[in-house]
Amino acid sequence: MAKLFTSIKNYIDQPVKKNRSGKQYHILLLIILISLVLIGIHFIISVTPVMAQMRFSNEYMFIIRHFLYVAIGTCLFFITGFKINYRKYQKWSKKIYIVALILLVVVILVGQARKGATRWINLGFITFQPSEFAKMALAIVMSDFLARKQRMINLWENDIKAIVYLAGFVGLIIMQKDFGTSFLMASVWLAMMFIAGVEQKRFWVTLGCMFCVFSGFILMQQYRIKRFLDYINSFFDISLAQYNIKHALIAFGSGGCFGKGPGQSEMKLLHLPEMHTDFIFAIIGEEYGFMGAVFIICLFICFLSVGIFISRNCENDFGKYLAFSISLLFAIQALINMATTTGVFPAKGMPLPFISYGGTSMLISMTMAGVLFNIARGGKR
Repeated sequence: MAKLFTSIKNYIDQPVKKNRSGKQYHILLLIILISLVLIGIHFIISVTPVMAQMRFSNEYMFIIRHFLYVAIGTCLFFITGFKINYRKYQKWSKKIYIVALILLVVVILVGQARKGATRWINLGFITFQPSEFAKMALAIVMSDFLARKQRMINLWENDIKAIVYLAGFVGLIIMQKDFGTSFLMASVWLAMMFIAGVEQKRFWVTLGCMFCVFSGFILMQQYRIKRFLDYINSFFDISLAQYNIKHALIAFGSGGCFGKGPGQSEMKLLHLPEMHTDFIFAIIGEEYGFMGAVFIICLFICFLSVGIFISRNCENDFGKYLAFSISLLFAIQALINMATTTGVFPAKGMPLPFISYGGTSMLISMTMAGVLFNIARGGKR
């Protein structure tokens, strides 16, 4: 096991040969990104008219909003991808971290509550979710920290500083009843520490402590305990699974190998809650079947692979860590969404990057993709 982790670290950390320059990977990244966004537009057009008709008396409302989010996100992608050199984020890292903390405090104090969770700030034209911005802030501040402390990462004082960066975000996000985002950020943080060269003994101790902490978070809330018990019991009796999971599995099963065809989903007729956000992957499986679901999985695998190649080719330590963390954020978030939809993980609301409906998610995702694109281009304007 130790050799496996060492080989993974060496693979990511070792630069590739000069004849395999990272300049070519920004084109691949752009192709994958465009594919994911277009797929998202297609499914938002497919699944939202019935829901919009019920909620707004206008079947095109969700579609119009999604097009608006994509348009603004595209502008942010071009700004971060072409206008801002990624090295500047290293200078701004502390300020970005502080702004993210302030926003997380503000949402706790004056945030808008939905379904028992307080995660959004109502700005009128959009409900902003600070935890999405916090993911980007963590990637930036940890990349700056590891780039400066790489050779001293195993000093206890540096371990504590790194834990403080994570704990500030996780504590505030847990107070918003957002367990999934906290788990996502902790997973990426742990992977970054491992890639930075933390001693294996410290790595496993940290992993064990995180397991205990998150287990405690589960036990602190009755609804989390019930959700986890339903997840365990569903392995023995599928009728005990949560409502969303059961109907998502029905969607996958009815889709078969090649699906029912575009727009032919029955679950979108208000049978599956959150079908346009957290459970859009189930609609993909119903309309395009097993092959369509596999295609989406392959796109995210390609996204992660390209991100790792960009990280390996980056000559700047900050850019190397930032590219790795952004790629892993998208990959793990997609994994959690797909695993939840298929019943592999306990039920947890988390959008599928670039595909699910959601303003803040789309804007921050496109911004981070632009930063990754800029790293691939070497910070060129």
